[in-house]
Amino acid sequence: MPRSFATAGAGRSYKAEINLLRLKGGNRDSLVFRSERVDPLFEGDRDIVSEPLTAPYDSRGNIFASTILGAEIDPALSALAGQRVIVAPVPAGNAAPTLGALAANGNRPNFTDVRDFRTLAAGKRIFSVNGNIARQWGKTALSLNARAEWANTDSQSGLAGVSLTLPAGSPFSPFTRDVRIARYVGDALRQQGHNANLELGGDFTTPIGGWNLRLAGNWQHLAARTDSQAAFDPAPLQAAISAGTVDPFGALPAGLTLTRYNFSRSRSDNASLRATLSGRVLELPAGAMRAAVTAAVRTDRLDGRWEFLSVPNATGFTRNEAALSGNLQVPLLSDKSPIGDLELDLNGAIRRLNRIGTVEDFGAGLAWQPAGSLNFRGAFDMQRLAPSAQTLSDPQIVYENYRIFDFVTGQTVQVRYITGGNPDLPVARRRIWSVGGTYLPFDSANLILTAEYSSRRTTSLQSTLPPVNAQVQTAFPDRFVRDANGVLTIVDSRPVAFAYDNSDQLHARIDFHGSLGKPGPERAAGSRSDSDGAFSFDGRPRFNFSIEHNWILRSVRRAQLGLPEIDLLAGERLDMAEAWPGTPSGFRPISPAGAWGCSFTVPGAAKR
Repeated sequence: MPRSFATAGAGRSYKAEINLLRLKGGNRDSLVFRSERVDPLFEGDRDIVSEPLTAPYDSRGNIFASTILGAEIDPALSALAGQRVIVAPVPAGNAAPTLGALAANGNRPNFTDVRDFRTLAAGKRIFSVNGNIARQWGKTALSLNARAEWANTDSQSGLAGVSLTLPAGSPFSPFTRDVRIARYVGDALRQQGHNANLELGGDFTTPIGGWNLRLAGNWQHLAARTDSQAAFDPAPLQAAISAGTVDPFGALPAGLTLTRYNFSRSRSDNASLRATLSGRVLELPAGAMRAAVTAAVRTDRLDGRWEFLSVPNATGFTRNEAALSGNLQVPLLSDKSPIGDLELDLNGAIRRLNRIGTVEDFGAGLAWQPAGSLNFRGAFDMQRLAPSAQTLSDPQIVYENYRIFDFVTGQTVQVRYITGGNPDLPVARRRIWSVGGTYLPFDSANLILTAEYSSRRTTSLQSTLPPVNAQVQTAFPDRFVRDANGVLTIVDSRPVAFAYDNSDQLHARIDFHGSLGKPGPERAAGSRSDSDGAFSFDGRPRFNFSIEHNWILRSVRRAQLGLPEIDLLAGERLDMAEAWPGTPSGFRPISPAGAWGCSFTVPGAAKR
């Protein structure tokens, strides 16, 4: 049973696998059982420094002015403390503190370390079983697959904080004015998820005359359940404190601090069937014209219900899709022509969706190979991208005590964070131009040089909601809720649509692959080139090396029509702060115009 752990401790994971395999002729049967357990990782396990919240919450409590945080609590308290007191800790074991007891520790608030109550990574329990049957009869092949998985997660989002007003006339108040008390109440708020996934699939291929037929089908069922604890409703407790029947400094009545529960339930099914017929259409002077035609049908169904703060909701979604697509490869010139090989590639698709209507895709490409080691390709594609069924219909899930940095106020706050689907998303349109080439400079070395320029224009782009700043809040004002003091309390992060997103980039890549060592004498004579596996035809281990670089030449985005265009390469970000304090004029830390990548692989499979 493999076991992994982080060098800093905690967050251990355990995996077990049983693999049964039977091979006979061209037939293959397999059955795989997998089990995985991942322990939760808490903020305290990594010494995460939590940003201070807007209110000084603590398990015993801290007192501050009822107007705004930072104002003087009470002149009488400040006089006893000999300083202006803006926060006063509630003394331990003192259910009726006096001004003198509070003045002794003025401006030294109580502190509860909540890092041990907040998870960085949830605990997980996963079990899956996967079975596959493959049969082959000459050029006809059949494959059937079944898979089931059960996954449970458990996370914690910290302690429930409540800010209570203590009136000046209360029998429990030693103050001459109203004050507020910030307290944590109860245990850590938990969120538990339970998912069950069942999937069946099949694939059948057979030749029909000079053509090849492929049939593929798939069915998937997913049942998901999420249970979240939410902070209690403070209104009844506040009413009791205002009436003078409950002491806010002592133990709070259990009946007034009952944890509330939010839940989300969903069941979804999707099934698809696809048939593809491919082969030669006719012989042209430059070669064979080839075509592929695909007909497909798909249905998605989701039923969900959720409850947020005792308010129930339900959703039902069904989408049926029928599609027909085709691809045609037309050789215009053969490699014997004076300018080399030239081929035209045409493709198109039409889809009918019952909730959206008809969407079309089409494109064309031209490939030119003037020499055996050099080829060029240009392409144009026009696409209409319908939102996925899940993006439109996923039920809402509410995360309590979700920490987020508010770039508008410069504060870290705890909010109710809402996720789920957005049924109002439009169909996106995308236009892509690209031109590129590949060059093999040496006949004796597997060195490949590739370069490609692409230009992409997208309207009604579907995207997740960026982190909140002034521009994002202006573009999507209904997604952010603030209280009377301007403190962010609710963030609705369900997907949104941007007016447009345009980008141009240049991509370059170098690939080098080969074999290590000398070929074995028994196989060297039959070896001509490398295979696609971990070993060459002659039994030598393979290696792969690649290095690539992306130059982003242009990247602009507009959230909504009427708002300014954002240049993502000029430091203007919809997902970052508008200003970077302390940075020199002209220095923009968030404006990457390129990105490097490098990989080196030596497969480690055992030789057979």
